[in-house]
This record gives sequence, structure tokens and C-alpha cells, in this order.
Amino acid sequence: MKKYLLSLGVLISAALSLTSCLGSGNGEQKYTFSYGPSDCFNRVVDNEAGTTYIGLNPAYNIVFNMTSAQADIDISNLKFSSSNSGITLRLPSLPLKQDPQDAFYTASGMYLTPVGQTSSFVFDSFNFRAYPFRSIPAYIINYTVNSRYDVTVYPTLPTYVGAVSATNLEPEEGKNPVFNLNPDGEAYYQLLINPENMTAMFHVANAKFADGMSRYSFATKGLKVELTSEGYRVATEAGKEYNIYSPQSVSSDTATPIPGCTISDLRVNAVLSTGASISFTCDLGDMGKYSVNAILRYLIYNTENTDKQ
Repeated sequence: MKKYLLSLGVLISAALSLTSCLGSGNGEQKYTFSYGPSDCFNRVVDNEAGTTYIGLNPAYNIVFNMTSAQADIDISNLKFSSSNSGITLRLPSLPLKQDPQDAFYTASGMYLTPVGQTSSFVFDSFNFRAYPFRSIPAYIINYTVNSRYDVTVYPTLPTYVGAVSATNLEPEEGKNPVFNLNPDGEAYYQLLINPENMTAMFHVANAKFADGMSRYSFATKGLKVELTSEGYRVATEAGKEYNIYSPQSVSSDTATPIPGCTISDLRVNAVLSTGASISFTCDLGDMGKYSVNAILRYLIYNTENTDKQ
């Protein structure tokens, strides 16, 4: 698997006006989105066998019909174990709504029989939440099939934005070492997860950890990822320093570390349904040494108009 760390652009950092065009308009308005095959992977828990299987390269094709307020979802290369061949199926049309709390589009159903299929497969439940209008779309999908297989879809490039608090570990005398941006509308945080070996690269883009600090981007790699029932986590060995690289070169096997710069004590606790908390210590050389804590979501909200956590 090879994918490069990307720039989000302005869409992700814009405050949202939580208004919906669902069910409005005179002509039929449709949007088609593709999620996969390299954008995600499936974690399949077989409740009968007591096993967990990582299904690579699934694909979800989603059509939003904004006029009729319906979502049509096709799934391909769906596998429940390594011995299965990939299944392709279409779910019946689902009611499409927009959550007024976070602007995500939602579609769900129970006891769904795929279109044109016999009773071989029944989706006991299917839950879909998405904001596909970001530069890097956000999808949250989970479902249960035949009362046996619990499937959770994980992104390979989860990308977050939000509030940051940084402490300068080597502050100038008389200056407040604590710096807060709530939210930081320019920075974003990414992991690039390789589901074949459960390792990841970590990327911070446009970071600002102190007054007067120029925006700075950096990345590291070789991180172990652990999947959880709600998401995933990364926890590096306490005190172990990892090299920092330019985001443009970190994917290369011959990437050269940035001299004198390291990251350590990286902790990522991600809940797929909401976002992630991230903390780390970084030595950015001439730009300073910082302890960083970030509370992140998929979008930045205008907290003056919406009641957000």
C-alpha cells in the first residue's frame, strides 16, 4: 500500500453553517462518492468463531439523492474471512438525513436484504455517517451481517482538526510557556495506516505551538497501531525518540531525517464516531521544544452558534 500525506485545503477548516438542502429543489440533485479500495479496510469480528479478520481493499460506492433524501450504497470486495471470495452487493435505498449537531449525513436501516439477492445475506443493522465534502472525506460505517459478522470500516488516512494546547519546554525568561489555539483553523493531523502490518506514519501540518512561531509541518513513521472496539490507538514507548521527516519525503525508504529534530511519547486515542485525542513531545530544533495536547474532530465548528463538546 502506498499513499502520500495530503493537503486538506480550506474546506476542512471552515466553520459550518448546519443547513441542509435535503428534500429541496425542483430538479433531481445527486452526488456520487467512492470510498475505497485503498481508502479503507474492514475489521470483521466473527462472533460465532471468535475470530477477527482484516479485509483489505473493500469499496463503497455511495449516491446521495438530495431531492428524494435517499442514499444508495453498493459494497464490493466484501470478505468475512480469508477463505471467502469478494462479494458485491447493493443495499436497498436508505433514508438520508443530516445531523443538525455535527452536519454529518446519516443513513441507517435494519434487517436489510441486498437488492436482487436471496436470503443468503441479511444486514441486521447498517449504520452510515459521512461528511464527503471535505478535501479528504470522512466516512463512519459499521454493520452486522447474518447476526454473526460485525464489520467496522476503518480509514487508512484519518485526518483531524481542532484545538491545540502546547507548553514550551524551554521558554524564554518571563514568557508564558503555555500556548492555546481553540480551534486552530490552519493545522491538521493525519495518520497513514498500513492495514497489512498495522503500522502508521504520523503527520502534523501547519503546526503552531507558540506565539511568533512560523507554521511548520513534519512527519514520523514506524508507529504500531492497535485497533480497538471503538477505533484505534498508538502509544510509543515512553521516552523513545523517533526521527522527524519532511512530509514530502517520509514515505520514501531512503528519506533523510531532519537533523536535530525528534518526536517522543506519542499517544493517539481515536474513536471513529467522533475524532481523536493526540499528545506528544517534539524537539523542533531552532523552532523550540514542546509538549503538545490536541483534542480533534473531523470538522471545525462555529461554537458560538452550535453546542459542541
